[in-house]
Amino acid sequence: MAQTVKLKRSNVADSVPTTNDLALGELAMNTRDGKIYMRKTNSGGSDTIIDPVDAASSSDHNHTGATADDVIAMAIALG
Repeated sequence: MAQTVKLKRSNVADSVPTTNDLALGELAMNTRDGKIYMRKTNSGGSDTIIDPVDAASSSDHNHTGATADDVIAMAIALG
């Protein structure tokens, strides 16, 4: 039997979750802005909220990561 996966989401422009809103590794999306957010632990040991699509495309590695369209298509496919 298929299961539907629902991410935490907001339809308010520029709304960004806080570390109190997400568990470590949990994803959330802003359907108005088309952005995905994730809670992660940074190198200093504290937790932070990142936009993994923006982080992948703007960091100093050689690949661009997933595009926002790729992430949105995956979220739609997951339900």
